[in-house]
Amino acid sequence: MKLISVLSTSDRRRADLAALRHRGVAVAVLAAVLLTLFLSATPVLGQAQVLAGRKIVASEVRGIRELAEESVLYYLKCEVGQTWDPRVVNREIKDLWTRELVDDVRVQAEPQGEGVKVIITITERPTLVSLDYQGLDKIKRNDIGDAIDKEQVKLYEGLPLSVGELVRLESVIKSLYEGRGYRFASVDVQTEKVAENELRVLVVVDEGNKVKIGRVDFDGNELFEPSKLRRQMEKTKKSNLLTRIRKRDVYNPATVDEDLEKVRDLYRRYGYKDVVVGTPETEVMQKSNNADAKRRLKLVVPIDEGPRWKLGDIKIEGNEFLADEILLSVFEEPKGGWLRSDVIDEGLEKIQEYYQNTGYIFSRVEPEVIERDDLIADVLIKVEENDQFRVGRIEFDGNSRTRDKVLRRELRLHEGMVFNAGALRNSLLKINQLEYYQLNEDDPVGLDYRAEDQEVDLVIKGDEAERTELQFGGGYSELDGFFGQASIRTRNFMGRGETLGVSLQTGRFREIFDVSYFVPWLFDKPQSFGVQLFDRDTDFDLLSNQRFLQKERGAVITYGRSFRLFESLSFSYTNSDFESLQSALFRLNIDDTDSTLVEQSFAFNKSSLTAQYRYDSHDSRLAPTRGRRINASIEYAGGPLGGQDFFIRGLFNFAYTRPLLNKGLRTIGRVNLNVGYIEPFGTTDDGRDRELFFLDRFLAGGDNTIRGYAFRSIWVRDPITGRTILDENGFPQGGNKLLQINFEHHFVINGPFRVVAFADFVNVYGDDQDFDLDHLRGTAGIELRINVPLFGAPLRFIWSNNLDPLSNMIGEQERFDSFDFSIGTSF
Repeated sequence: MKLISVLSTSDRRRADLAALRHRGVAVAVLAAVLLTLFLSATPVLGQAQVLAGRKIVASEVRGIRELAEESVLYYLKCEVGQTWDPRVVNREIKDLWTRELVDDVRVQAEPQGEGVKVIITITERPTLVSLDYQGLDKIKRNDIGDAIDKEQVKLYEGLPLSVGELVRLESVIKSLYEGRGYRFASVDVQTEKVAENELRVLVVVDEGNKVKIGRVDFDGNELFEPSKLRRQMEKTKKSNLLTRIRKRDVYNPATVDEDLEKVRDLYRRYGYKDVVVGTPETEVMQKSNNADAKRRLKLVVPIDEGPRWKLGDIKIEGNEFLADEILLSVFEEPKGGWLRSDVIDEGLEKIQEYYQNTGYIFSRVEPEVIERDDLIADVLIKVEENDQFRVGRIEFDGNSRTRDKVLRRELRLHEGMVFNAGALRNSLLKINQLEYYQLNEDDPVGLDYRAEDQEVDLVIKGDEAERTELQFGGGYSELDGFFGQASIRTRNFMGRGETLGVSLQTGRFREIFDVSYFVPWLFDKPQSFGVQLFDRDTDFDLLSNQRFLQKERGAVITYGRSFRLFESLSFSYTNSDFESLQSALFRLNIDDTDSTLVEQSFAFNKSSLTAQYRYDSHDSRLAPTRGRRINASIEYAGGPLGGQDFFIRGLFNFAYTRPLLNKGLRTIGRVNLNVGYIEPFGTTDDGRDRELFFLDRFLAGGDNTIRGYAFRSIWVRDPITGRTILDENGFPQGGNKLLQINFEHHFVINGPFRVVAFADFVNVYGDDQDFDLDHLRGTAGIELRINVPLFGAPLRFIWSNNLDPLSNMIGEQERFDSFDFSIGTSF
């Protein structure tokens, strides 16, 4: 009589194939067959049990080529002299399977005298000699390799091959193509026997055409129009020129699921908590039966809206540190009293933020909706506070030049204090504003929790940015034309965060020599000190046949004090000597053929004191993505300070930046407002009221005020005729009032590139004119910015269009350039 032990490898096969059930019908059928084998083997175990306890007197191993017979007998506990135990053998068969050396193991036991003879039949796994691909184009071999690693598909050349892994390989490749819109790509995995127990695998791919979305419909929606539901699906759009450019028209099941979740959120925001948004039904749309005709995919999304629920009571449970009144105050009264998910979600975020800012790092806040009669639902907020953590050690990584204290003084949390997530975010923002130490974008801070001490250690990660800017050579700007330049400037002198700069510039319109030194933390306190020495010569044209020359030499001393998070107050004293010359060619009589040169020159000293308040929460000076700036200053010149310049000048600036789109193509909106007013005061020695010098008046124009217009080419004009208003010497008169408004829409491209659409509006107003929005000069255009670290500022290529050109008048044509190049920022 022969008794056969259990066929245990089928148990493992059943588990593997169950994981592959969704791969296809053929795999499911194969799983069913193997499951039948497993079930049929169960009674055999009972028969083999009859021989249990006898000694193994003989053994035979069949089918092995690479494996040693002794190893097989050892693994399966079937060596001669051992006791036959089918249950132990069955367990060891499973263990041998996990070693991935065999495809099949069959153990037979038959009586031999007083003992047992064991016959083991092995089907070894074939060795994978090579794995090749044919037909790949849109997807590269490296992409498949990355997907294989991610899904842990075990295919290695030179090692045993499991046929089940080929099924998984096929599924992985199909998923890759489906994710990129090639829904009808076919994958054929072919095997070729090259030697005994050796296989070569060839994967043949027919990519087919990328299937794009032709239509998105909904079935069952009554509350919302289909157009509104389609707007929620940001990544799943009908194919057209715009969606093709933005790559939103390709069918991708993963992105479709993301968009359907947004459709669910829309319903939940209106109180439909039980809405069911089903899996879309797909249908191929083809205009003709021609196999080459373009195919489009029609999606029909089934929706079961369900009933609309009212919000009942909101209760808090489990909180001890924070009172109910504090936590309940974060929830707004929902419109109409409906159960709106956005009201609940925003409240939960604020509660979580409260706990995160008070050291409860591992607190959990979970809502539970409790239904009542009449479609009313209460919300129970379950709070699990857990332990409160304090800040342990704070260390910095990557600051090879910058001293620890330079970074540490920007922190808003310190060792020993209760951990505050909001303070940590603000600390990282303050460090990022330094710009000479760049935080790691993906992982800016490492947190090491020590539960036994209820402390968390912080490691702030970053790299040193280029701190010294050294420039030699030439360039072109709107103000200077072609110029030569040499300058050196460091923003982190000797790693102390101080700024030292020396610059020399010579060009068509200006020559500048400038030396500056700035200490942001004087005596390790939040106070700043700076000194600047300058020598500037300017020479440019106003109207035709008019020339303006100016020499300015002086110094500025500044003291400031920082307070709160982003605020500072500073006082600056400026003392400078001016020499100015204005000249023009005039005809004294209309009949004269020759012109007479008329010159106006003066020299004076200016001594002024400026008080300035500044708030700036922008995350970057050169390429901001969010934040706002408020800058208000009052400058007082003359009087007890001395000098010949007597005036009071007030300036106000507001800039606001915020992201508009964060997914796909990132866009950023920016707005800037400048308002200025200057007024002379006092009387001269002969009793006359003082007047403003030409240099003190406002003139606009240039890429920092209104792009397209030449530097200082916008002066006071008659609001009705548009003609230039001249001063008593025949020169264009500057205004005592300034109004400037700038709008920018940034498109963030990969790398250092930004495309900026802009609209600029500005004007200056004379002494007898009021601020007038109707007579703002306007330009609009587009700008390419390239952020080059070597220059410390972006390169700007600007194309402008004059929105309201004035009629050209003899002698005073507008100085407007459609194309311009500059280095710097706009505002």
